[in-house]
Amino acid sequence: NLVATMSSATTVNISLCNRTGSPIVVSLAVVPNGTPSPTNMHWIEYGHLLDGNQVIERFGIPLSSGDQVFVAPAASGISCSVYGLV
Repeated sequence: NLVATMSSATTVNISLCNRTGSPIVVSLAVVPNGTPSPTNMHWIEYGHLLDGNQVIERFGIPLSSGDQVFVAPAASGISCSVYGLV
């Protein structure tokens, strides 16, 4: 699922939160401008088991204008926040 497209070059932090009490497998990809969807080289987390009511954060990810962030959870209940400096 596409969660963010950068409007300008920036450095971001990404937070994934499991809002349920059960573990959920989640994957996170950063896709460069011009690439329509993630391929094997774009995943920065893949098949990560995120325990119930837990968070995983990745900091200081440099992105260019048009780059996209994708999250692929195995079940509903995952929130994603992308925030940082422009």
